[in-house]
Order: sequence, then structure tokens, then C-alpha cells
Amino acid sequence: MVNTYQSQSIDATFSGMRLLLLLLGLSTMHLSNAACPPGSIESDDGKRCFMFIRTEMSFAEASNFCVMFRAQLTSVVNEADNNRIQATVYMAQTDPIKFWIGAAHQGIQGTWIWIDGSPWDYENWDGTTGGGGCAVMDKVSGTWSAQGCSERKSFVCELLVALECLTTDPPPSTVITTLAPLTCPACPECPTTPKPVTTTLPPSNCPVISIPNSRCPIGWAVIGAECFIAVDQPIGSYNVAISTCTGLNSQIASIHSAQENEFSTCLMKAPEYWIGFKWMGAWWSWVDGSKITYKNWTPGFGSANNKQCSYINKTDGKWYSALCNEERGVICKKAVAF
Repeated sequence: MVNTYQSQSIDATFSGMRLLLLLLGLSTMHLSNAACPPGSIESDDGKRCFMFIRTEMSFAEASNFCVMFRAQLTSVVNEADNNRIQATVYMAQTDPIKFWIGAAHQGIQGTWIWIDGSPWDYENWDGTTGGGGCAVMDKVSGTWSAQGCSERKSFVCELLVALECLTTDPPPSTVITTLAPLTCPACPECPTTPKPVTTTLPPSNCPVISIPNSRCPIGWAVIGAECFIAVDQPIGSYNVAISTCTGLNSQIASIHSAQENEFSTCLMKAPEYWIGFKWMGAWWSWVDGSKITYKNWTPGFGSANNKQCSYINKTDGKWYSALCNEERGVICKKAVAF
């Protein structure tokens, strides 16, 4: 019979050998794919990047932190990704042994979910019971356990790899009806009820990535913490574009990264769509008031002149200034609903 001490020694030796094999395997991987940020590692399917964050936070704080950087607490959908995440954190040589992953107890006894909406097709629990409503991974064994969600731990965010449009047939268009803003002729003829406007939402064959408990309307595509849609009809002036987005409970899109820019072009069917970058009399600014963190003007455009509105071109992804009374579709954007 093997005594307890010997059993623990055997388990520790096995875990050590397993981890060594994982590290050797990891050394043959591309630790930072061209589409992944430096210091992150690509997922097994090449669609996500795993980024370890050393700072210790509660589960909710960690989730919000990931969302701020247009990411999410990671799901672990197969053994290969479990191994990659485990080895990545182990190589970081951080003191805390356990770190948050994006699994939470749904409230029904025994039911766990990935907060990014991924299907629960893989699990790697350590066999213990109870402990809390949020999940951690052990960096040595790679197994999971339940912990109290208010505990403070390091964590792993998952980011979306640079996007490419899918080649499969897109789903059919979605037609929705919204209420247009009131436009008044000379009183007393001003209507008291907005007229319904039918808007055709184009099919999207771009990937849709959700974040914790997120909801986007049908026909919208999700990237990070934002829902995007390219609206083809009605086409109209810049003011019409703004009204169209407002009627969809959204705003004309601001674009804050090359990834969002590529994502927007992926959604587009027509060659040109209005975006929310507008000349304000002395400078360009986003209509939604957000900070300017990214620009993609084509050379020779974006200077102060009578072309005070901007659009994005599907072919090259560049931005062009244009007269505001020209007619185009529009890219709309809204925050995900929690």
C-alpha cells in the first residue's frame, strides 16, 4: 500500500513532469502571433489571444478590466487551450498559484457557464466541492476549483484575433421598424407622433464574439464591448445617418483601433459608409464625444475645408472627408447590454 506521503510525492512528480512537457510544447508555439499583442499567446484554434494580468482583482473587477481593453475573462473550451493558459501563467513566475478564468456559477445547483457565452463542452475540476461561485485555475496542475468571487486574484483575458470575413453564406437580412425623429413643417401641421421607418439590417458574415452576459440585437456583430452594424438603407446625408443610428438606439460609429476599423469594413456591403468623425470648426472629433485614439485618413484627406464629414471605404479601410449632404449608408455602434 502506498502511504499518503508517497502518494503526494507521486502526484507532485507527475504534475511536475506534465508541466515540463507542457512548457517544452509551448516553446515550439508562436508565443505572440502577428495578430496577437506582445506577451500574449494564441489559442488552439487561432481565433483568440490569451493575456495574463498579474494585478489581483475580484472576479467582477477582473471581468470589467478585460472589457475596458475590449477583451473578456477567458473561457477554456478544450484541453489544448487549458494547457496553453496554464503554461503561460506558470512561465510568468507569479507568486499566486490560482488565477481567475471566466467561469461562474449560474445560480442553479451544479450549473456553470462561461460568461462569454461559449458552450460548456470541457471542464477540468480538481474534484473538490463548494468554495464559491467563480472559477480559478491552478497554474501547477491546470485543474479548476471554485472560489469566492470577492477574493482577489490574477487573471487571464482573451482577446479577439484580427478578423477576416467568413466565406460561408450569411444569414438572411433582418428587417426592423423604428420610430424616426420628428421633423416638423410649419405649425400647426407638426405631427405629434413619430412616423415608423423600416430599416433593413444587412446580413453579417463576420464573426460575432460576445462578452460577459452581453446582448446585442439580431443583425448586429460584437467586438469587445461594442455592437456594430452597417446599415445600407436608408442611405442619406450625414444628418440622416445620425438619425438612423439614433432610431436604432445607437450612435454613428467611432472607431478606436485598427481591429475595429477592419471589423467595420468586414460588415460593409456597399463601398462607402458614414462614420462619426466630424469637423467641429477647429478640429476633427467623434460625434459621440469619445477620445481620439486612432485615425486612418487616406493621404490628402482630413484637412480643414468644406468637406466636414467622413466616411470609411470598404476596399482599403481608409477614411475620406466628404460634403455632409452626400448620401451613404452608415456604421452604427452601441455598447453591449449587461
